[in-house]
Amino acid sequence: MMHSLITVSGYDFLNQFDLSFYDLIDQNDRAVIADTWNKAMATRGFKTPIDVNGLQEIFDLINSEFGDAYGDQKCISLREGLITKAKGQIPIKHNDASRIFSQSKSIYVDFLMSNVLFEYATTFYLWARFPEQKDVAANCFIHTLYLLDGCCRKGKLSEIDGQLSLQKLITENLSDAEIVFIGDLYWCMLSFAMCHELAHIYHSHVPPQTLDEAHTQEFQADASGFDIYMKLIMKHMHNNDDSFKSVFREYLYTAPMILFLFYHDLFTMGYWLYGETISNSHPPLYERIDRLLDLSLNEKYEFDTASGNDVLGNYFDISDLFLKELWYKLKNGKLAEIVRKGSDNMAGKGFEEAYMMDENICKRIAIEAQTLGYEENKLIGLWNIAAQISVDTFGENNGFVFRFADNTYSLKAANIIYNQKVLLESIIEFGLTIAKPASSVETIRTALYILFKIAMVGTIEITDSHAQLLQVCHNAKAYSKAIDEESLLTMVPTASSADISDLHNLGCIEIVEGQIYLRERVIFSC
Repeated sequence: MMHSLITVSGYDFLNQFDLSFYDLIDQNDRAVIADTWNKAMATRGFKTPIDVNGLQEIFDLINSEFGDAYGDQKCISLREGLITKAKGQIPIKHNDASRIFSQSKSIYVDFLMSNVLFEYATTFYLWARFPEQKDVAANCFIHTLYLLDGCCRKGKLSEIDGQLSLQKLITENLSDAEIVFIGDLYWCMLSFAMCHELAHIYHSHVPPQTLDEAHTQEFQADASGFDIYMKLIMKHMHNNDDSFKSVFREYLYTAPMILFLFYHDLFTMGYWLYGETISNSHPPLYERIDRLLDLSLNEKYEFDTASGNDVLGNYFDISDLFLKELWYKLKNGKLAEIVRKGSDNMAGKGFEEAYMMDENICKRIAIEAQTLGYEENKLIGLWNIAAQISVDTFGENNGFVFRFADNTYSLKAANIIYNQKVLLESIIEFGLTIAKPASSVETIRTALYILFKIAMVGTIEITDSHAQLLQVCHNAKAYSKAIDEESLLTMVPTASSADISDLHNLGCIEIVEGQIYLRERVIFSC
């Protein structure tokens, strides 16, 4: 049974989003990629089609099922391509534009997302299949790291070398049946995504006016889309004759949950590495997963769930492994280069200056670590974690630098907008210890040392008293409810009014008529 990768059928223009569908992939590169995939997979149950658009065939099948269920066959078009801006000159990172979405009477599927989903499904399957083979696990982690980084940070497909490496892992380690499984899972993830978007159209959803309304619409689209998806499974799960209908196997009732797991891993990595947050217009992903699992228990869906549960469990296990390894490497400074570089397609001026500035800070941290007796990589790791950036309305292509009044500023170096509340919460709650005995006071003091001395924004000698004062302010939620200065000094006997003045001068707190507020945002400009 031949299943396939997605193909791009045409390019279009999205006036309402000021985006374009363009092909940023060199045609020679595309030919090489397609040829290598076909050579590696054509005899193994998987190929890239030349004259068949598989996504369109499955889309037509899904839309027909919606028409039968709602008694109204709507004329809806499928539009495919690579979402860019500036007429194809600039890729768009994932968080800047939806990659699979509905608009008017059309469903849009971006070539970037479809390829990323396939590589995610494949890499996690390999990792789950051979968890004890260190070479496979290491390659899977690295491929996932650069796959998600390319998607969420650069808006680019994996490089050819990365795809060839993935092909090698597949051909050397997986059977024909396993390769077909990966193809089926991939198609089913895309199928549910289209079911969700078609549900928005069939329910005539309009732009929501409130957050509650937005969440209600998303939950409704999940439920209605899942119902159609499950009907397709029950109708075609024993089909072995049609290349595209046969992808709907009963054990893939969990493919929608794995799709949401992919987004969870993507967004978590974007936040941990770059401090990027996503809109709250959609409900939390784990809540959406739980609701789909509850829906799958409905008696009207008659099929065996055991194998599907195993599939989902394996993907959740690998997600946990990936994020655990990601956090470990980030905390220990092993991702400093990828965090620092950010994006290799930076369009704004000043990228090199920002890069060098951050590199110099890491060099200074390494020197200070030796003096203080800290482990160098872990101290650099704290810098990367503590310097979660809040881009807000600033930022150009990737938010790494911004320009203001003809000057260029780095968001990751000396001129940073810190969210002090997020910084302190992450340090205290995650309990980073920086290779020292577990102590929140010592951790806060070290973070302050990095932020205010090594980052060239302060000259005050940071002590435990400063850290203890901040810890008390944080625990007392002094962001909105002030603490009396005398009361604060009573709670921290080792501190003095001079220490409080230091924190005020550093911008951590505000003192208003003897009342102390912990500032949520601190802006530095050298």
